[in-house]
Amino acid sequence: MNRQNPTVLIRRRKSIKFSLVQGIAVLGLTANAMAATCDSSLYVSQDNPTTLYYSSGSLPATFTSRGTAIGTYNALGYNTTDNTLYAVANSSNTLVQVNDANGSTTSVGTVTGLPSGAYNAGAFDVSGNYYVKPFGATNIIYKIAVSATPSATAITLDTVITISDMAWSGSSMYATDDSGQLYSINVSTGAVAAIGSPDATGGVLGAQFSFTSGLFGLANNGSGIYQIDLTTGARTKVSDAPASGNNDGASCPNASFPGPAAPSAPAAVPTLGQWALMLLAGALSLLAWRKRFRG
Repeated sequence: MNRQNPTVLIRRRKSIKFSLVQGIAVLGLTANAMAATCDSSLYVSQDNPTTLYYSSGSLPATFTSRGTAIGTYNALGYNTTDNTLYAVANSSNTLVQVNDANGSTTSVGTVTGLPSGAYNAGAFDVSGNYYVKPFGATNIIYKIAVSATPSATAITLDTVITISDMAWSGSSMYATDDSGQLYSINVSTGAVAAIGSPDATGGVLGAQFSFTSGLFGLANNGSGIYQIDLTTGARTKVSDAPASGNNDGASCPNASFPGPAAPSAPAAVPTLGQWALMLLAGALSLLAWRKRFRG
């Protein structure tokens, strides 16, 4: 019978125990929050402490409360890899999951490499990478690797921007700044490109969403929800919406969303030839009537 070294046995037991703990932590990352469904739903976080609001995505939009968290969070984002909402706890570097059903939060942990602070803009790409931007005029965003031990990498932008939210559409990040200028952000290189001219219709869009049909924003002042043209930056109102403070939004970028209703076709205007035919028909009818009357 072979006897194993007691030290080796202890090391193996510790290794097995550590692996089990890691596995339980990773499983708990998605088990603690109720998964959402990738559809046209809109999620909006508002106020202090933060309340999560939900709309089914039909227009006009109607928002209902899902519940209020104990604390405050911001930079709400929708992760398509696990259909879960994430955010950053206010004035911290703590990543939290947001329960889609009741608005409660579960701490994932401190994000290594993310300075503690206020983050008011957040969104995921379709690969599950979470991007957040600090409040105010800055030229930096952070890419967070979501896991049981989250970590962040700083991305320096080539332009200082002031945004209240951002959203992923197609293969790029987009954001409308607080003056109405639309930007695309290359998260690989940090290049920022202005698109079109500023359109401040509706005011500051504190909650921005993306779908297969493009970019949308919900105004802080209660003026409504707007669709943002990704080639011109122009805004088109698609629905009313409530006003809010500490406003942020999230959605599944892989889902479709109803855009503005198509305008009704204008009434047909007769051409010059048609007018002539109508006048001729009227004259002939009048002559026939006079002939019958005299006869």
